[in-house]
Amino acid sequence: MGAQLVGKAFAFGISHSLSGNEFRLLAFMAHTTRDTGQPPRYFGSREMSPPGLGLLIPEDDGRPDNGRARRSAFEVVRRATAALVSAGAITRIRSGRAGQRAEFTILTGYSIESLSKSRNETLGLPDLQDQ
Repeated sequence: MGAQLVGKAFAFGISHSLSGNEFRLLAFMAHTTRDTGQPPRYFGSREMSPPGLGLLIPEDDGRPDNGRARRSAFEVVRRATAALVSAGAITRIRSGRAGQRAEFTILTGYSIESLSKSRNETLGLPDLQDQ
C-alpha cells in the first residue's frame, strides 16, 4: 500500500533522529496508508497501532492485569504519536474518541530527495547530486 511513504519514513527517521518507537510507528502508519491519497491519510483505531510497535494488546475482559497492559500499550503509542506530531512527520486532522478513529496526514511536504539531502547534511555525507 504505502511503499513510497515507507521510503519517506526511513528518510525522515534518519534525518530527524526519531526514537525506536517513533520510527516504528511512523513506518507502520506509512505502510498502512495509501500512497495515492492527496494528502496521504492514516486512519488508525486505538487497537491498530500497538501491534505496529510490536506490542500485544490483551482482550478487554475486565481482568486487572489485562487492563494495565492495555493502558500501558496505548500510552506508548500516545507518546510516540505526540513526538511525531512535534517533529512534523504527521498532522492530526481529527482526534479519536468512542466510535470514531483518529485521522492524520502523514509526511506531507516532504520528498525523498529533500529528506535524503537533510540526512546527508546531518550525517556529514556529500550530496551525490553535486558530483
